[in-house]
Amino acid sequence: MQLNRVGHLVSMLAAATLLIACGSEAPQSAKAPAAATHADTARKAADAAALEVTRHMVSGVTNTAKPGAPVGMWFDLKDRPKASAPLVIDLAFVPQAPAENLRVTFIATDGLTLERSGIPAEFHGVEAGGVYRYELTVVPREDGAYYVSAIVLMDLADGPEARTFSIPIVVGAPADVAAKPAPPTDATGQPVESMPSN
Repeated sequence: MQLNRVGHLVSMLAAATLLIACGSEAPQSAKAPAAATHADTARKAADAAALEVTRHMVSGVTNTAKPGAPVGMWFDLKDRPKASAPLVIDLAFVPQAPAENLRVTFIATDGLTLERSGIPAEFHGVEAGGVYRYELTVVPREDGAYYVSAIVLMDLADGPEARTFSIPIVVGAPADVAAKPAPPTDATGQPVESMPSN
């Protein structure tokens, strides 16, 4: 009888130990989703702030097929482009990952002069979701269609990454746009439809 009672006590102690162990693990598993939720909330807030800053701007076109671009670029022309007149381009860079440095080099097509700026296009301690602004001034020499290439280099934790964006600039009437000829009409002014040949 006493052995039976001891066995019953051992069983109860084992069950209590199991319950205590399960109870001690519960708070740890509950903390993980909370931390993830906090990070998600912070990221969403950063994305919303970036969207608000860039919503009146045009997204730069990148020429790379690599998925998961580490940075996006938006631009806005401050004025209508005119030959021989300085044109200010407002730029916004939005990294998708933190980086030690973000540097931008600009190259212009022939017929477009880049004005030298006293402020380098370089940012340090870059944060994901942050908006980094820069103003670039160019001078078109004559009417035509031009491009400015922005080569963005980021020093990420797992190595450097580069992306190239294009900014189109059209000065005057586009040379490659020709007026379409008007369709032929009859005496009443109605368009004439061509009959299929047999």
